[in-house]
Amino acid sequence: MGHSDAIRIADSIRREMAEGRQLHDFSMKDNLETTAMRPFEDGDRVAFYGDSITRNGEAVTRTAAYYRRAFPERNVRFFNVGVSGGTVSAAHLFFESFLAPLRPTYVVLAFGVNDAGGAIVTGDADDMAAEKRSADDAVARFESEYERLIDRIQILGVKVALRTPTPYDGGSSGRDATPFGRGAAQERMAESVRCLAQRRSIPLVDDHAFLGARLAAGEQLFGNDHVHPNEKGQWRLSENLLRAQGLEAGAFRPFAEVAAEAGLAAWHETAVALTYIPSAEWVIMHGEALSLDERLAKARKWLEDNEGKDGTNPAIVRFAHEYLRHKPREEELRAEEEKAFEMARDAARAGGRSFRS
Repeated sequence: MGHSDAIRIADSIRREMAEGRQLHDFSMKDNLETTAMRPFEDGDRVAFYGDSITRNGEAVTRTAAYYRRAFPERNVRFFNVGVSGGTVSAAHLFFESFLAPLRPTYVVLAFGVNDAGGAIVTGDADDMAAEKRSADDAVARFESEYERLIDRIQILGVKVALRTPTPYDGGSSGRDATPFGRGAAQERMAESVRCLAQRRSIPLVDDHAFLGARLAAGEQLFGNDHVHPNEKGQWRLSENLLRAQGLEAGAFRPFAEVAAEAGLAAWHETAVALTYIPSAEWVIMHGEALSLDERLAKARKWLEDNEGKDGTNPAIVRFAHEYLRHKPREEELRAEEEKAFEMARDAARAGGRSFRS
């Protein structure tokens, strides 16, 4: 979606909001023919496999809360399989150890934001042609590896849906104003995902277009880093997936309220705790094949070398500490996550209440 598209959609959103009308569904790029995404069915085991935007967990938990309230009779199991810093390469790396053991029947893939780092064209390079070729190569690798990931999932008989990477909050248009920079790179990745979904007849949730249009309409959806959605942005992500399924999420409500009402607060906390394990193994250990003792030692050594020093990313410090806390009891933590979700499901069935917006 280009700058003119975002402005056109934003103007339409403003008109519909001013007139109090139901917003037009901008969950997909106009005129893109894609396979419809059906609502999750009884017995589905839905894994949200993505990067730190997925790992945050609020959009996943909001979606689970909706299903618990709207369809209490359906046994739909949700999993947060987010990997901070995750790329399509990380998705392949953790496929056997973190995704496959969940026995999903449906995988919602959301990669591309971190992959976009290799496709940035700065406009400052001495050899612009070489920089553009490097960016083109990065996009081609992304497409190839993403298609291979889809093959690995589908060969198991598992359904797949694709989400386009979210936009970069680079201004009122929701992207950089030039063909250079991170905004343009994330837009290229989004277009690649759209084309892949169309070519493979896979359901598409176009988060890039949906959030980009709302950024253009003046909504504040991202944190200070311009990459990670804030609480309202996470709500929009859940809303967009539900709209792609023909469902209505209702008005924004604080996340803590939604999770508590659905009985999912404990499950959310445990599910996020589990994501520290692949996140640390990716950003600290770079996916090395190590024994448990070697992994724990590497996390301790990383903290010894980096904690408290200028320039150290505090998020990675948190990953290391949480890894040392959770990795030795990973199986116990998984059992706790399972139990927390079952308790929320049983409570929703017993209450028989419908989702309140």
